[in-house]
Amino acid sequence: MSTKHWIRQLRSSPHLSERLRAVRHLQETLPQPAVHTALCLTAVDTDHQPLRAALMAILKNDPRTEAFFLGVVRGEGPTYMRKWALVDLCLMGSERARAVVLEGLRDPDEGVRRAAASHVTLYTDEEARQAFIHYFQTRREVYMRDAAGRLGMRLRRWLKGLKGVRFSPVSASLEEAGRVRG
Repeated sequence: MSTKHWIRQLRSSPHLSERLRAVRHLQETLPQPAVHTALCLTAVDTDHQPLRAALMAILKNDPRTEAFFLGVVRGEGPTYMRKWALVDLCLMGSERARAVVLEGLRDPDEGVRRAAASHVTLYTDEEARQAFIHYFQTRREVYMRDAAGRLGMRLRRWLKGLKGVRFSPVSASLEEAGRVRG
């Protein structure tokens, strides 16, 4: 089968097993720019961890990969792609990942900031520690609101399972958590 066929399988198949099979076939043709681009785009576009792991095992040793991910992180693309490009840089052990993570903590996009915050603990130097402390202190309200809203949603789901039981104080608290979050 042709390289174009495997790229189509990789980018559009709804089945994870078919996408993983396409990665194995495309690995042999990695030097081709179109193949490298398709693999990198899939790495920043997927939410399937096994697929990401297979892609990163292939891409991490190619010098073009770091440049691709840096371009996505620092670009104007969709949040989810920028966030996953940052994560992929960390997964590949890039030397530039630390700088990108620290930049990500100051990114205007909340999704990128959260991805950076979850990976800043990979770095134990004082600058990284201070950047994370500053990030957390300046966003404390956001995290508290988010946590209260998530707790309220979980309690609401749990209480729905208790048919016929009324907890008016709890119901009032859940409603308040929903208002605070929204």
